[in-house]
Amino acid sequence: MPTIIIMGQPEAKARHRTFGFIANGKAQVRAYTGAKGRASEQNIIAQLMPSRLEQPLEGPVYLDTYFFMKRPKSHYRTGKHAGVLKEDAPRWCTSKPDIDNLRKNVMDALTKAGFWRDDAQVAEGRSSKRYADELPNTVIQFGLMD
Repeated sequence: MPTIIIMGQPEAKARHRTFGFIANGKAQVRAYTGAKGRASEQNIIAQLMPSRLEQPLEGPVYLDTYFFMKRPKSHYRTGKHAGVLKEDAPRWCTSKPDIDNLRKNVMDALTKAGFWRDDAQVAEGRSSKRYADELPNTVIQFGLMD
């Protein structure tokens, strides 16, 4: 089971933006993804490339993704004990971004990096989103299903 760690704050898949206009008397619709969304995906792809497989996986694949988010400052004590985690600081991250959008960003990057033909091959997998004890990162584990 290959394990890949992507360093940096996990980011959700950027939603495309759609706008309409009229050109030459005809209605036109265009969609685009903002620069931040493309940069996030390109960062993941760049970190995936050293672990790239010789051949894309064929058949059903499992994908486990574990997202470790940066803790907000409010989770830490202040004053003499600055930098010490509060006793009641939560372990699990229940705020945005949504776990499915985080996972979609990873799946699309794995597809573009050539780990498999299509992310529709992912038939099983677990995900979790919690706060990082140290540096924020994403842990990816995948492989062919039996």
